[in-house]
Amino acid sequence: MRHHILPTVLCILLCACAHKRGPERVQFFEGDLAEAMAAARAQNKLVYVDAVTMWCGPCKRMDREALADGDVARFVHERFVPVKISMDEKDTYPLRLRYRVNVFPTHLVFDGEGRLLFRETGWRDASGFVRMLENSLDPTRQLRPGDAADAHVSFPAFLTHAFARGDPPADSVLNAWLDAQEDWLDELSWTILYWYRGGEEVRRFIVDNRAALEVRYGQSEVESKLGMLVHQQVNEAILRNDEAYLDSTLTWLRQESDTRPESIMGSPRLFRLRFYEETKRWKSLVAFLQEDIDDTHGGFDAGTLNNAAYLMYRECDDPACLAWAVRTMKSVSVKEPRWQFIDTYAHLLHKTGQRKEATRQAQRAMHLAVEAGDDPEASRVLLEKLENEKSKAH
Repeated sequence: MRHHILPTVLCILLCACAHKRGPERVQFFEGDLAEAMAAARAQNKLVYVDAVTMWCGPCKRMDREALADGDVARFVHERFVPVKISMDEKDTYPLRLRYRVNVFPTHLVFDGEGRLLFRETGWRDASGFVRMLENSLDPTRQLRPGDAADAHVSFPAFLTHAFARGDPPADSVLNAWLDAQEDWLDELSWTILYWYRGGEEVRRFIVDNRAALEVRYGQSEVESKLGMLVHQQVNEAILRNDEAYLDSTLTWLRQESDTRPESIMGSPRLFRLRFYEETKRWKSLVAFLQEDIDDTHGGFDAGTLNNAAYLMYRECDDPACLAWAVRTMKSVSVKEPRWQFIDTYAHLLHKTGQRKEATRQAQRAMHLAVEAGDDPEASRVLLEKLENEKSKAH
């Protein structure tokens, strides 16, 4: 009989220790948001909402890493009722509309009464995630009580119907509604501006009222809207094929990047790169990229150069520009001998009539791809094409 006592005692102790340690990963509340808020009121906690989508890579990475960390789980469960909400589902559209969830993951913190206290966006590692949630507990970092934190806001029918359909309301309806408002800082006006309004007037309003907007809605949300406006203006510049219009947008964005280096609105250099690529200004693209290569502090990585060079292989017929692309990818493939880069180099060699070297580089790309466990379909097709050309030549 006594032989069974020690194992039993050990089992009890181990179970007690495991209970004391708490969960080894964040266990999300099984219920809807209203039920989570009721639980938070009963437990004197806040509600943390992890707003995700099925296709969101950073969301999945956080689920594998930060949310699977035992220390993170213990911190979360001591202070929050955690809820994960998939924004793919149509019944979550009111939540997306109401809290302007446009970036994933979005992190929302509510009190038990349903008032939004804090919001942030983006991937975090374990320590960064805990720091973010610690900030959400700091009253000086929480959103201003009132408009942005009001749990009971009624949106006009034209807005909810348009959002559910995925189509913007008619401009005449939007303009009439906004013209009737005395203050665009209130949440109804801000929500309409956020989702459906662009242009210089809106950008100027946000810039002029930025401090007040960030107090009400958070820095990341205001920057998200400014980023949307920048993208719209860059798209307009591309549509017009108007570099002067692009310059006016990027001048402001560059100034913003200098004053707020952590801004999420986007890189002026990447926008210019995209402009040259999409307007097929090959000579400007080559000059722009070469200037970056010559700059010891240049920021374009090998992957960016590879993408630009492959686009030139597909769409550019300028001999001087193609010669530059060949030289650049030769250098890239030496410094970083990844099979994808060598494959691009091989395609460019083929396009510029250097078949013998193209064959050698395509074979090299295939070998490295197989070693890496990848499928080098493009290199295989290129080799077959080269072989057919060689047979016809003989």
